[in-house]
Amino acid sequence: EDFSGKKAFASGWGRTNLYDVKNKGSHILQSSDNFKIDSKSKCKAFTREMLMDSEAQISKNKKYKDIFKSTICTTSSNKSVEVLVGEGDSGGPLVHFDEETSEPILIGVVSYARPVKGRSSRAPGSFVDYFQSVAYYRNWIDTVLVALRLTK
Repeated sequence: EDFSGKKAFASGWGRTNLYDVKNKGSHILQSSDNFKIDSKSKCKAFTREMLMDSEAQISKNKKYKDIFKSTICTTSSNKSVEVLVGEGDSGGPLVHFDEETSEPILIGVVSYARPVKGRSSRAPGSFVDYFQSVAYYRNWIDTVLVALRLTK
């Protein structure tokens, strides 16, 4: 399913202040439903800027193509508040709540956040959050789960 444009929820125990390097993380689980899932093309554009690579280089390099297949990008859905994943949040969930059933759907796993080139580092929308897609890795996840059950 394509979740582009939809809102999502993320949580973690990572740093609560990006600019405070002494901040080792939160003792209280932090969460926000302020993430908007970007389209693959927008994610690709952000990533190209971050890597400072041209479209031609990205098209030729297989590792970049795989990045776009397995990655979900989000930006803050609130124009007045910057919300992003931080150090220590890696591995945490990105969840979308189904509009009809309100059931939570685990769609991603926190990977990292990067600034958007040319934007003020403290302005809303100045960071892109990167998550690994659960759907992309689903076959591998299922294979590992089956293997673990067989070895116990």
